[in-house]
Amino acid sequence: MQPQRHPCDATLLAYATGTLGKAHRLIVEIHAKSCSICQEAIRAAERVGGLLLEELPPTSMTPGALELCLAQLETNERLPSSRGATRSTSHDEAWSALMKGGFVLPPELQNLRPGRLRRLAPGILHATLFSDRDGGLHFIRVSPDFAVPRHSHPAGLELTCVLAGAFHDESGRYQAGDVSEQPDCDGLDHAHLVKADPRDGCICILAATGRLRFAGFLPRILQPILPF
Repeated sequence: MQPQRHPCDATLLAYATGTLGKAHRLIVEIHAKSCSICQEAIRAAERVGGLLLEELPPTSMTPGALELCLAQLETNERLPSSRGATRSTSHDEAWSALMKGGFVLPPELQNLRPGRLRRLAPGILHATLFSDRDGGLHFIRVSPDFAVPRHSHPAGLELTCVLAGAFHDESGRYQAGDVSEQPDCDGLDHAHLVKADPRDGCICILAATGRLRFAGFLPRILQPILPF
């Protein structure tokens, strides 16, 4: 089914121009795979970018640039592949239970090495899928009718893509394939509460730059030990 909620035009443009960090880029890729609207928007942005490149005057390459590029390609080819080598799924009971239930990570995430799937709070399981200086990609499973504490994001962009089930917040309902986009917000007056579907719960991935900021007293106390 065609997703109904999408990343904004600026995020799609950043994806098309290669300026989006890896964690956020994976969110867009997974969403766009089932979204013809965003596929076309990305293609249009890439076409515009190609035309702009054609307008630029040619620039001389640094001496030895081609040799350095070829050497880097050879180095990457010799690195061992992580495909199928997820660190925790074969040893983690929580991951095993999910897979026995029929859940499979999207192909775009198969090369990642997820951390241990652990309980953050009643009804909430979490694992870090990927992290670098541009942001982290997190796997979150919320049991039916449970909620992620009210929070805001004071530094950078937060993207959430639903993989299975559904959730709702103040802006409405999000189901499989939909993306929720939360821009940076300095104050907790714009904090949002995410509540899982009362029947199926929700499985999603979240990309965030920096750490979330929780509104409740207890989540704020626990913030130092939380992964985001």
